Amino acid sequence: NVLGFVDLDSTLSTDSDGTAYNIVSTVDAVAYNRQFSEELQLIGKLRDDRLQLVTGLYYSDEKYRFSQHGEFFDLIFGGQFQINAFELKNRTLAAYAQGTHRLGDGGWSATLGARYTSEDVRKIQLPEDSIRLVLGPNPPAGYEYDQSRTYNRLSWQVGVQNEVTDSLLLYAVARRAGSTSSATSAL
Repeated sequence: NVLGFVDLDSTLSTDSDGTAYNIVSTVDAVAYNRQFSEELQLIGKLRDDRLQLVTGLYYSDEKYRFSQHGEFFDLIFGGQFQINAFELKNRTLAAYAQGTHRLGDGGWSATLGARYTSEDVRKIQLPEDSIRLVLGPNPPAGYEYDQSRTYNRLSWQVGVQNEVTDSLLLYAVARRAGSTSSATSAL
């Protein structure tokens, strides 16, 4: 069992241009991140310890809220003010299993594993966001303030290895893996 919990609040202000003027500056970039994850894992050996198995279930629920107030080109007349405000939500469920079987009495073994992941990703532009304020309550066709997508992926791995000596391991692996860690930027 692996349990995780994150509860993080942060505030940041920067003056990116390094001058006395607000050419490019961020005032109060506020972020809130909350994440809960749980992984149940079962590990065992079978067939006179020749077969090593690991299987498990994984769950993660994450919420990230961000609001950034920026000022640009404030040289004389006040410049421009922009607010970037959004919320990300991500819920992941996964199941996996992998086994390694020792082949004979030498150092040869073979590995086979698979993981199925379902991930719901959502990005919401908050009402105070500058783009939302400019476009109004009804955005143009094809643009949504609330975007979501579900990703379903099967990852697998097949391998063969030979432990020639205690300090030399030769192996060959083929795998297919999918990642949606940057999925929220692709919404």
